[in-house]
Amino acid sequence: MTVLAALAAFSGLSPALAASESASARGLDHFYNLEYDEAANSFRAAIAADPQGLEAYNHLAQTILYRAMFRSGLLESALITGDDVLTSVFRLPKLALGAEEEREFNASISTAMSLAKARLERAPGDTAALFALGSAHGLRANYSVFVRKAWLDALRDGNAARQLHNRAAQLEPANVDARMMQAINDYVVATLPAGFRFLAAIVGIRGDRQRGLDTLAEVAAHGRRNREDARILLATIYRHEKMARQSARLVDQLQADYPRNYLFGFARIFTVLDAGDSAAAWSALREVEELSAAAAPGYAHIHPAKLLYARGFIQMRSGDLGAASATLARAASVSGPEERLTRVRSLVRLGQIHDLRGERDLAREAYRTVVAAAPGTRCSRESREYLSHPYRASESD
Repeated sequence: MTVLAALAAFSGLSPALAASESASARGLDHFYNLEYDEAANSFRAAIAADPQGLEAYNHLAQTILYRAMFRSGLLESALITGDDVLTSVFRLPKLALGAEEEREFNASISTAMSLAKARLERAPGDTAALFALGSAHGLRANYSVFVRKAWLDALRDGNAARQLHNRAAQLEPANVDARMMQAINDYVVATLPAGFRFLAAIVGIRGDRQRGLDTLAEVAAHGRRNREDARILLATIYRHEKMARQSARLVDQLQADYPRNYLFGFARIFTVLDAGDSAAAWSALREVEELSAAAAPGYAHIHPAKLLYARGFIQMRSGDLGAASATLARAASVSGPEERLTRVRSLVRLGQIHDLRGERDLAREAYRTVVAAAPGTRCSRESREYLSHPYRASESD
């Protein structure tokens, strides 16, 4: 008997199921460390070991979708600049997926749904199947939003996901993971523009911002399946809500748990700076610079422009406008599509520095460049605002 088989027998798992769960655990570690290709391979291995399992199909679909979000810069924008992805999806451009990615995503979702429905036909109170089916609907809703821009399809799948998870939570009150869909619904609906909230109320959908935040915090603290997603989502929401200290605490936890995820390292710089601790921001920057210089796992291929932007932003927030201007100009001068977002972020800050110096024509030139280069982004929206009125230091960054 192999060691794996012995452990499986001891734990009550079949060798195949133990192998599948082990592969899924590796996949999740890769996933939250931004190693999406490795994560996808691990989830494929989990599926091969246990083709009747439910979660690995959803994990694979989520990996495919998030890999595309990472490539687009969407995850970086949420964690580093505090973009509120949940309530800004209407303005985002379509997310690009390759033909094979689309095929595998849709096949994974379809299989997860078929397996979950078959289990529910045999046992309608199967909470694991309810949860998996709800998760598949939620992932397909995200796909409809980000890739297809099919709002009605996204609404139908989102409502199905919420109802299935609410049913799972009713049957299993201790399952806090099943409450995350409702938490997201509460927060998003409550923070939509008034017109959208009115339309949602007509069809019986109402939100509660504080209840959404409280429930997300509970999932982040006590969840099992959704704990990491809740922590990441809550960190970005807290940043958007100007709750910098709460965001910084979550980012610290995430960075410790997933040390190969450089986005958490960068996010720490900006969250502690938002919390008013410039010394901690400089320390966090030096840590990222050292990891990058040492080619540490996850930090080996960081573009120097990202480090320049972070340094220039700290200098700007510290009032050293001369040094900030020089540093950000270097960051804005980089070429190549992979650092487009860093370049436009740097141009926004340069425009703000020009405004602070009373150099309005130079500020407008920077803002116009951003609007043309990055339509649909937070940088573009901010730049449009600053074209109509000069930036002031008292305004939010």
